[in-house]
This record gives sequence, structure tokens and C-alpha cells, in this order.
Amino acid sequence: MTPEETQRTDFVPKQKSLGLAILLSVLISGLGQIYLGFVKRGVLILAGGIGYSAAVNFLLGPYLDWLTIALILPFFIWQVYDTYKLYKLRSMV
Repeated sequence: MTPEETQRTDFVPKQKSLGLAILLSVLISGLGQIYLGFVKRGVLILAGGIGYSAAVNFLLGPYLDWLTIALILPFFIWQVYDTYKLYKLRSMV
């Protein structure tokens, strides 16, 4: 954004795509948040997702696949829903 754009009151940021934001979140946790401009939040979700997944896999071992999925799935669903909420919040501005 140029200094002229920050001074203008009629400047409207480019609209982002909800579908693309959700697709990015489904592919890589946190990427949808980063796409929407919430970079710190996206990086924290990405790092948290990697850490949480690694901890679950380390603690449960590779033989409990269904339990691993059951513990990771809520985080995955939450971060996709968070992308949707951030999109709605961003589009209200």
C-alpha cells in the first residue's frame, strides 16, 4: 500500500476470495489466515499445528491412527472455521 492510499478515505482493499482462503487452510493450517492478511496469527496456527500434531504422534505412537486423527481433527476444523470468521470480519471493514 502506497502512502497516497493510506491517506485516501475512499480506498477499498482488494477483496479476497473466501473459497481460496478456505482451500489454503485445508491444504496447510494457517495459510488461509496468512492469505487474509493475519500473518502473525497464521504463523502461530501453522507452528501450533505442527507442534500439536508432532506431540500427538510422539505420545501415541504410530499404531493408534484412528485416535491420532480424532485428536488432530478438532484443531483442523477449528482453524478452517477461524479462517471463515476472519474472512467475515475482514469483509465487514
